[in-house]
Amino acid sequence: MRRLLIAFAGQRSRAYIAQLLREAGMDVSGTFGTGLDVLMECRSGDVVVCGDRLLDMTAEELSDQLPERCGMVLLAEEAQLAAFPDGSVMKLTAPVSQTMLAASVREILTRKAAPPAPPKRTIGEQEVVNAAKEILMSRQGMTETEAHRYLQKQSMNSGLKMTVTAARLIEQAEASGGEVNLEPATQ
Repeated sequence: MRRLLIAFAGQRSRAYIAQLLREAGMDVSGTFGTGLDVLMECRSGDVVVCGDRLLDMTAEELSDQLPERCGMVLLAEEAQLAAFPDGSVMKLTAPVSQTMLAASVREILTRKAAPPAPPKRTIGEQEVVNAAKEILMSRQGMTETEAHRYLQKQSMNSGLKMTVTAARLIEQAEASGGEVNLEPATQ
């Protein structure tokens, strides 16, 4: 479950921002004055609303150390926001309305809630899959789409990654002098 953490150097700022968000219907999990306290509490997927400077570090330093998939909403004056590098941090100019703050926090909560993208194949793995498709296309007369679907189905049927299935097909072709003995790809 994603949590909302508030981090400002001043106690009054922490309390005020937490109150604004609670009044907007959000559950604030904690308020903190130091970046170290935030880092000790923060987990992957949490969202931190903070000012440009905490008691022990800057917002930029905190952002660099947050766990993966954490979001940050930075609330500061325009001059401080301009100095903060662009990236995954949502910047809001202070003072900010409750409506704008709540909408921004909701947006980043939604954005960070998305599941991580599946890992992409490495270049080497993609080369293996492409080589297996080339064998299927040249020796079996398949189109690229048919070869890809064949490898996918064989992988799903065997419970192996597509790169492993492709490597086995290449090994079979090399061991048999170019012949490929295809197993039917069941639906």
